[in-house]
Amino acid sequence: MSKDEFGDAFYIKLALTISYFAIALGAIFGFFQVLERVPGIDIISAKTYYMFLTAHGVLMALVFTTFFIIALALYIINSSLRIKTNRTLNIFAFAFIIIGTLMATFTIILGEANVLYTFYPPLMASPAFYIGVT
Repeated sequence: MSKDEFGDAFYIKLALTISYFAIALGAIFGFFQVLERVPGIDIISAKTYYMFLTAHGVLMALVFTTFFIIALALYIINSSLRIKTNRTLNIFAFAFIIIGTLMATFTIILGEANVLYTFYPPLMASPAFYIGVT
């Protein structure tokens, strides 16, 4: 398929790459959780454990699924429906979701969002985390 026929191949590849990176990173965080449950192995502190738990949940349940669905939707729109999407809108949308993802990621890394991925009260995170996830 030529670039003109497919249209948004770059955005599809970008979304898939981010989603696969997110699931791989989430799996690494999940592996540390498993190690922490093994008796006699104390690799990480309790605070770090909850940071890893939050990162694992957010990466697996939110980041991976969101970017994968974006890639799938763009692929279906382009290949099956043969509709070209607005390139300016694509650039704006990708910039917007990448900025939000980075906001949420940095608040998790800084320890300001150890609320798991369900965000249940009474655990509170930084407003930047909630804005980024939204």
